[in-house]
Amino acid sequence: MRNIVKKAAKKGNEAIVGLLPLLNEPTTANWLAFQILELADVNRFTEARCLSIIKSIAAGEGIEAMGSKTWLDRWEAKRISVRETQNK
Repeated sequence: MRNIVKKAAKKGNEAIVGLLPLLNEPTTANWLAFQILELADVNRFTEARCLSIIKSIAAGEGIEAMGSKTWLDRWEAKRISVRETQNK
């Protein structure tokens, strides 16, 4: 999945948009949400949709939930760092 998103990101927004229907598929949504946010520059709607999927995983129990919580913490820290850099 990561290589697919990486290739799509290189091709541009239209290629990423082509992957978005996979966010509706239970077998691909969980993995795809992480990869899209890590590798592609997306609009706020797509970002919110991916974050919603990841937050729903994090709300569960078990190792996937714990990993998702850690990922969300790192994502937020990265966003704060970017904002601080932009404000300088």
